[in-house]
Amino acid sequence: MADTSVSGARVARELHALVRTYGKPQQNALIETFNSSLRAEVLNEEGLDSLEDAQRKLARWRYDDNQVRPHSSLAHKTPAEARRALDQFEGSAHAVLPQTDDQDYENQTRRHSL
Repeated sequence: MADTSVSGARVARELHALVRTYGKPQQNALIETFNSSLRAEVLNEEGLDSLEDAQRKLARWRYDDNQVRPHSSLAHKTPAEARRALDQFEGSAHAVLPQTDDQDYENQTRRHSL
């Protein structure tokens, strides 16, 4: 999420929590791939005119990345399709995937769309 101001203390706290949970980002190929895609497809390519513009473009990219675009690492399924397939298996490890409220997410995306 883009924002106008984030304190150094908050950044340090959030990064520390991520490192505790997932390990060092530079050691995680998936994080590096995500960061590279986000940079190449949004941050380097798009002119960001304002905070609202940045939030809108990031929301559209996030929707496309999760709902529309197939990922080779997910057998060429979208993350949403992969989650639904995983949820169909009883006793699956779906709890490790981030939980989202699809309706809330769609409302947020619609609010930030053109």
